[in-house]
Amino acid sequence: MTNIDSFEEFSRGRCSYSCAMCSFTSSESLALFKHVKERHGMDTAVFAKLYPGYAVAKVKITCAECGAAVTFDPTKLSLHTFNKHKLTLKAYYNKHVTNGTSNNAS
Repeated sequence: MTNIDSFEEFSRGRCSYSCAMCSFTSSESLALFKHVKERHGMDTAVFAKLYPGYAVAKVKITCAECGAAVTFDPTKLSLHTFNKHKLTLKAYYNKHVTNGTSNNAS
């Protein structure tokens, strides 16, 4: 993992999502979909279909536990590490990122 100095930085991920209806941006897909639903009253599936380019930058990380390519988005990475490995994102970070065993994001 390059240029990650803290868990707080790691937990923000490296993706970027943008609302096509206004200037809202986020590094987390869940925050974008919550915004779309609350601010614009649009179903997230409809939004994703109408605006497929909402993922401005989609970065993948190789899971150090299983080798899977996982979107480097806080929600998606947290779901993967917990559902597949029973690790919180913080535990994954402590186990793999702080000791340098995690693979680079791409």
